[in-house]
Amino acid sequence: MNTNPRRVTLYCNKPHRIDMKSELLPSLAFTEYKLKLTSLIIATRHGDRGPLRPIRNLDSLQCDAFSYLETYMKKVQVKTTKNSFQIYSQLFHRYLQASKLRMDKIINFPPNFRMLPKVGCHIDELTQVGALQHLVLGKKLADVYREHLFTDLVSSEHIKAYSTHYSRTFQSALAFLFGFLNPFTSYDYKNFPEIEAAVGTLFCSTQTYCAPCDKILELAKYIDDFRSDAIQSHKPTNDLMIKLRKFVAAPNDTLLFTSLESLLDAYMSYVCHDSNVPCSLDTNQCASIEDLHHLIASLDHMYDQLASMQYFQHLNLLKMSGFFQQIISHFNNLTQKVNVHKFILYSGHDITLIPMLSVLNLFDGKIPSYASRLIFETYDSQATNESYLRIIYDGTDVTRSSDVCVSSNACVELVSEKLKQHFALIPLHVFKDFFDTKFKEFTNSDNYETACHS
Repeated sequence: MNTNPRRVTLYCNKPHRIDMKSELLPSLAFTEYKLKLTSLIIATRHGDRGPLRPIRNLDSLQCDAFSYLETYMKKVQVKTTKNSFQIYSQLFHRYLQASKLRMDKIINFPPNFRMLPKVGCHIDELTQVGALQHLVLGKKLADVYREHLFTDLVSSEHIKAYSTHYSRTFQSALAFLFGFLNPFTSYDYKNFPEIEAAVGTLFCSTQTYCAPCDKILELAKYIDDFRSDAIQSHKPTNDLMIKLRKFVAAPNDTLLFTSLESLLDAYMSYVCHDSNVPCSLDTNQCASIEDLHHLIASLDHMYDQLASMQYFQHLNLLKMSGFFQQIISHFNNLTQKVNVHKFILYSGHDITLIPMLSVLNLFDGKIPSYASRLIFETYDSQATNESYLRIIYDGTDVTRSSDVCVSSNACVELVSEKLKQHFALIPLHVFKDFFDTKFKEFTNSDNYETACHS
C-alpha cells in the first residue's frame, strides 16, 4: 500500500492552502437560467487542534497563528500571496480583540469554555492556527457568496449556527462566523448570531433521533470488530503500530495508541506544526516519512473497505437521520416560500462529516482534513419555476456523483452554451424522496424508532 505525499499536506489544510474552486454557479449560468441563490447549509470539521492523547514534546510544537504567519510569509515570493498573508494577519488581530468587545456577552458559550483558543498546543483543544483556518475559510466563502445571499444588512435572523458540545467546535464556529460576517460596527456585533449547542456529535436535533438506538449499537459493534480483526490479521500493519507507538507515547502511555486513528492523530500533531517526530527513548531508531505514508495508506485502505460495506452505510444512515430530517424540513420550507434562515452552519468533527458523506455515497475512504466543508447550495429558477440543490465538498462539485443523482436519475443538467459547461442540479423535492427511499431500503421501515429497535 502506498499513499500520495500530498495527502499529508491536504490533511493539515494550512490556512494559506484554503481556496475556493467550484463554490457558486458562474454568473453566466445565473443569467441564462434566471437563478437566485436562496440559502446555504455548511457543515465543517473544526480547525487544527492539539492531539487527543498525551504525546511527547507537546510543549515544543508551534501552534500560534502569528508564528505561522511569520514563518510562511518568509517563504512566499509572490506579492499577491504576501498581501493575502497581511490580510489574514489583520483579520486575526481583529478577531483577538473580540474578547475586549465583550462578545462573550453576546455569544452564550457553555460554562468553562474559552471564547478564543489559548496560545500553544493543548490536548484536544483548538489551536490559534485552527482558528485562523476558519477565519480564512469564512472570509473566502463570504467573498463568493455574501453579495448573492444577502441583499441588505445581515442580521441574526438570517443566520443559524450549531456546534457540538466541544470547545474546539464552538471556537471554530465563532472564527468562521467572524471571518464570514467581518463585523466592524456596533450593529454588526449586536446582530452577531448565537451559536447553539447540539447534543452529541451528529446534530440529531430532536429527542426522537437523539435517544439511544439499539440498531446503532449493534452495527457499531460489528464495525468495531471488523476494524480490530482487519488490523490483527494484517501483520505488517500490526507491526507498524507497535513500532510507531514508541516514538510518540511516553513509556507508560503506549496503550493509549491502539488504533490507526490514534496514531495518525499523534503523528499529524507533529507534521502539521512543522516539527520532527521524536525518536525512540530506548533505541536510536526514528520514524521515517515512509512510516507515516504507510500509516495513512493503511487507514485509507481500511476506510475504503468500510465505505462500501452495507453495515457501514446502514449505520451512518441511522446516525444522520436527525440531521437530514432537519435539512429536508428546510428544503420543504424553501419550496413553500416560508421564511427560513438563509445561512445555516454546523460546526462538527471528522466523525460528523464521514457519516454525512456516507449517506450521500460521497465518502471516499479518506478522513476529512481540518476545516473541511460540505456545502448545500439552494437555488430558485425563474426560468423553470423550480427549486434546486447543489452539493460541494472541499471546493469540488460532487452533485452529479452523489447518490441523490445516481439513484434517482432525476437530476437536471444545466447546459451553459456560453461557458460550454454542464452543471448538475437536484430538484429539492427529489432529495426527500431519495432519503425516504434509501432509509426504507436499508432499514425495511419508514419509521426511525421502529428501525432502531427491530
